Amino acid sequence: MKNLPYILLMYAGVLAFPYALELYFGFGESYLYPSVESHLPLLLPIIAIFTLRNFFTRFFLSVWVAWLLVGETFILSYYEHNPYYIAQAEGCLIYALFLAALSAGMLLYEQSNPQRIHGAIHKAMHTSVSYDLGYLEYGFVAYPFIWIAIIYSNIGFIPLLAGKDITDSMYEIQYGYIYGYGLYNCVSALVVYRKLRMSRALMAKVLWGLILLIVLLIMSFDSKRLFLLLTILAIMVYEQMTTRSFRINKGMIVAGLFALVMYSGLQSVRLGNSDVGKYSSQGLPVGVEFREYIRTVNSFGPGDIANYDLLTSTLGQMLNSSLIRLAGFDKTELISQDSATAWMKLFDDNNALGIRTGLISEVYFAYDFAGLLLMALIGYGISALGNALLKASRFSHLVLLAIVYGLTLLTVFGQLSVWGGCLTVLAYLYALLSVFNLVLGRKNPQPAVPYLVRHDLRRYSRS
Repeated sequence: MKNLPYILLMYAGVLAFPYALELYFGFGESYLYPSVESHLPLLLPIIAIFTLRNFFTRFFLSVWVAWLLVGETFILSYYEHNPYYIAQAEGCLIYALFLAALSAGMLLYEQSNPQRIHGAIHKAMHTSVSYDLGYLEYGFVAYPFIWIAIIYSNIGFIPLLAGKDITDSMYEIQYGYIYGYGLYNCVSALVVYRKLRMSRALMAKVLWGLILLIVLLIMSFDSKRLFLLLTILAIMVYEQMTTRSFRINKGMIVAGLFALVMYSGLQSVRLGNSDVGKYSSQGLPVGVEFREYIRTVNSFGPGDIANYDLLTSTLGQMLNSSLIRLAGFDKTELISQDSATAWMKLFDDNNALGIRTGLISEVYFAYDFAGLLLMALIGYGISALGNALLKASRFSHLVLLAIVYGLTLLTVFGQLSVWGGCLTVLAYLYALLSVFNLVLGRKNPQPAVPYLVRHDLRRYSRS
């Protein structure tokens, strides 16, 4: 195996990571650190990272492995400013085991579908994505502005610009019905980004760049960060598919740093200030969800968390409220059984906000170690999704699949119920686009015109 040296080197690195943390932070309490044993199951994820052929699947798994290390570091950096008891070893071991199950599912898909994977990779490397939105693109460009105008007329202010701490109220504001379709702003951002990359004139690039920045601000107007992170991930996927690079490049690194800055910056803004010094008292700007997961492992076991039902809350988010009423149920009651609500009062009776702990936490506390089978199934589905991305031949399909991919990746610290609700909203849009193409009789989309093919072919010919 040609990658064996890299596998061994990376595995040695993750096994040595607890020692590196102890050396750097120097706390005398040994329970604060993850144990070497808790990292042993990471061998399979590391093997998978170097074995999987699909770039998107490898990237997904790499992020989830990195989240473990980021979370461990966050806990120690937070403890440095706010000392309190938290033992990491057990929670890290559970997380690593579930990562191994996820990896097994990913590998199983590729091993059982070698020809399908080979065909998808070949197609992705040698064909282009056709543009199929036509005049609908102008509707998508206008959508964020219409969306924010309707919301502003409903609430009379912009939470992001309130200039005060809005964390206690941002989930209580009644934004109106259209707010639930904010996910479409991500599609709009991809349409604008494509226009930016297709533009040759400097003034056109400046104009579309400014519009893209405004759209990103609009989707963050409530200071929540999901859509912003999702858009950045979707743009990264679009770049990989249009440049056919399928590797980590400078653009992805810049996008990652931008996402980190925006993630932590929005936290400061919604607290009513941008004082980095004050915010740094919480430690690293990312990883708080992993800390909450570890706290839960230390205090509760599977089945101990009242009013928590992963399946019911996810289906409640996915199903139409009218259909749920016809069945004799209340959508709000079903959704209230999700992890964010069930965790809300676990550690603070005065907490009015939901607590996110990530998909692995949700599955473990819902199904105990039987959840390992579910994680393997999820891994299988993620590989199938990555394969579908490689085969995307239409712009609309690529955008929708890229958003689903981003949503799934972000469940590393998010909620399955939110994922399910967003999936339903995307299904509505997919149906609308299908009807649009059917009515217009557009069985064949416009000729392939990604910016790579039209303008930058020589630049990427060597890759």
